[in-house]
Amino acid sequence: MKTKSIISVLLILAGLFIGIAGYGKLSDSTANVELFGLDIDASNKGGQQQGYIMLGFAAIVFGAGVFTLNKKGKP
Repeated sequence: MKTKSIISVLLILAGLFIGIAGYGKLSDSTANVELFGLDIDASNKGGQQQGYIMLGFAAIVFGAGVFTLNKKGKP
């Protein structure tokens, strides 16, 4: 296996891992509770922002891995 392929696969796996972690952080930052017919929304804006940043970074890393894997040219 070539070094380029190994790096590409590692980037793709890192992108998936960071994306899953970002989604978990995003979902942990919001909560809804219904109490006596009232819907109470509790959210952590800082946690949500970190989750969105992690998801964006994951998309970039994943895209870089796919681009590197599919890149044609000199080895």
